[in-house]
Amino acid sequence: MCGMFTEIFGISFAIYITDMLLRPRFQTGTVEIVLFAVMGGVAYIVYHYLKCNSDGQMNSEPVSMAPGKMLLGAGIGAMVLYFTDIMLRIDAFQGFSNELFKFLIQGSILWFTYSSFTAAIMNSNGY
Repeated sequence: MCGMFTEIFGISFAIYITDMLLRPRFQTGTVEIVLFAVMGGVAYIVYHYLKCNSDGQMNSEPVSMAPGKMLLGAGIGAMVLYFTDIMLRIDAFQGFSNELFKFLIQGSILWFTYSSFTAAIMNSNGY
């Protein structure tokens, strides 16, 4: 079963797990940019893996893409996550249920970004 909700929940879970594992190490200063870049890359890989192919099935082959496309997807994801963290005020979300809600919001925004704007960039012949 694939579709929008599977992709959103997959992206949300991926950024939650990545944040949970890396946040204690990269929480201060400009090093936090590394956290957002890694989270954006993981989110893009999960989105690419979970999106439906033309037959309506999930991709069964491993994720393989040009390094430039991967960096572009990670960069776009990092920017989206950074700005949504600012807008959602990360310190206001304490506890598992509140964090889950925050990551679902971020996963939804990332899904929309990847499925609309990024798809046009990634599928162009000039890259």
